[in-house]
Amino acid sequence: MLSKPKILTPFINFNKKMNPFKSKSKKTKENNEKSLQILPSSSTSNDKQDKKSKRLIIAPAGGSSAILDFPEDVVSWIFAFLSAEDLLLGASIVCKKWRDIIVSERVYCLSPWIFKSNISQNGRFRSEGRDLFDKKLWKESISAFSKAIILNPRDHLAYFWRAYAYDENGQYDLAVKDFSKSLEFEPSDATAYSNRGATYRDMGSLEKALIDLKRALAMDPNSAPVHNNVGVVLGDMGLYEEAIREYTRALEIDPHHIVALRNRARRYEKMERFKEAKEDFDKVILMNPKDAVALRFFKSQKKLSKSPRAPSSVPAS
Repeated sequence: MLSKPKILTPFINFNKKMNPFKSKSKKTKENNEKSLQILPSSSTSNDKQDKKSKRLIIAPAGGSSAILDFPEDVVSWIFAFLSAEDLLLGASIVCKKWRDIIVSERVYCLSPWIFKSNISQNGRFRSEGRDLFDKKLWKESISAFSKAIILNPRDHLAYFWRAYAYDENGQYDLAVKDFSKSLEFEPSDATAYSNRGATYRDMGSLEKALIDLKRALAMDPNSAPVHNNVGVVLGDMGLYEEAIREYTRALEIDPHHIVALRNRARRYEKMERFKEAKEDFDKVILMNPKDAVALRFFKSQKKLSKSPRAPSSVPAS
């Protein structure tokens, strides 16, 4: 099982697909080694903001051709006097040209006070996206993070979380794109490298996955989740002994990392090193008596012990 690691920053603390705001939160899909143990400000609007949010920008007379004929500089100046809600709920959905102008940040350069207002609204939508993400409402959380990005196109956390949601929704290409965008604004984020590597692994791109995971490990060499992830990819590549060394290193850093312990036990089992596998699965059961993978192992071992042995051959007289 692949975990998506945790990194400690002023904003983030996770396992990916690491959860940046919940240091102890781990998402474990226990029955499939190919699954991921994933590597995540609130404010309320006042009455005036609520009223403004109901206003929508109406396309000018003349249809879409008239919109496309507006000079970009003129449109940017007009947008500089609009509220964050009008930009988000009105202008950004009229046409692609207007949306591109908003995302390009020209509006914010013309009107710093609008930029400050948008940053506040951006935090609200990012917080809303995280709440929806925690409820596993992937599409809804993607929509909220997209709104946050429109209001602050340099918000690396919004890109990170939208990538995370895309990954959970099986949209791996979009996840990679957003993780890359997040890294563009925050290149020292080991978590984003680890999570992008985990997504590459989901896509079957093992070489790219290993490159990203090793980058993450270079930034955070004492991350047990990243060592576990490297072990999973090495195992996928058939490098079993190297994989076991990575699992072991993860357990040296965090002896209670049940994902790494389970993965090492499963690797021992596949290598038919049953004694070592049993020792690891015994520890897994102590941590989680209902662990499905460990229980399956002991059940299979019990069946093997009860199966009749083939009679030994008798030499011919």
